[in-house]
Amino acid sequence: MTSSLLSIVIAFAAYSIMNIGQAVQKIGLTIMPKKKVPGAVLWVLGLFSATAATFLIMWAVSLGSVALVGAMAGTGLASLTLFSRFVMKEKSGLKEIIGVALIFTAAVVIGIAARKSADSEIRLIRHYIFGGVVCVLYMLGWLIFAKKPRIAGPLIGGFGGALGGLIPLFQKIASSSIGVEHSFVKAAAVPAETAALIRRLLSLFANPFAVIWIALSLLSVFVLQFSYKKAEAIRIIPVFTVNFIIIPVVGGVLSFGEALAAVQWIGVAVIIGAVCLITFSFGKGADRQGPANP
Repeated sequence: MTSSLLSIVIAFAAYSIMNIGQAVQKIGLTIMPKKKVPGAVLWVLGLFSATAATFLIMWAVSLGSVALVGAMAGTGLASLTLFSRFVMKEKSGLKEIIGVALIFTAAVVIGIAARKSADSEIRLIRHYIFGGVVCVLYMLGWLIFAKKPRIAGPLIGGFGGALGGLIPLFQKIASSSIGVEHSFVKAAAVPAETAALIRRLLSLFANPFAVIWIALSLLSVFVLQFSYKKAEAIRIIPVFTVNFIIIPVVGGVLSFGEALAAVQWIGVAVIIGAVCLITFSFGKGADRQGPANP
């Protein structure tokens, strides 16, 4: 298995674990008033799963294309739909089934078309410009439409998704030689007897790019929760998720010079469309679950 294909498989698993972990958290919170201990256990298990998924995503981007890893974000919703149907015993309509089938088919096509990853050329200036422009445009929109909740709600939700979409880009840099070179803990300062794994973890997480992606994950959650005060979840989830997918795809191309085959671009478009199909098919029932939080 090539590193590119392995990256896609890991990303698929990570986003599935993330979304299902959030569903488990929701179940835990629901039953906690009546069954405190089982509810708390489920909530902690869900939190651990969602957190672990974030590090799996970092592993995925270190192995392959950020753009393809970002595209796999939509697969989490498909896995959550199956989890809801077969584990939570919730009903699924024809649109959900079609959406799940489209997402899994597109994911397989993207994986089959995956080529051996070329060494990424990290273009920091482009990366900063891209991230800065995205954030500035969303913040300007937030200010302009602050008094129009029907526009502000989805706009703020999209901002939350965009912040979450920037995370894989910073994870890629944090796990690269550039991130390691900027580590706060220099190799010389780490005792020689320290385990190699610990030394590697210090180099990966004790650098400014790691601090940024961790901060972005927290900020994304905060912004998303704020958007729920402005509009219904059904109007926010699609915008959040589409940004969560598109930002790393476009960022991977601009910031790292990654190239996707034509069929992979089609696959990305199909996943985005299927995500919207599944989300809208839930109707107001979408309020029972939020989108994937980074």
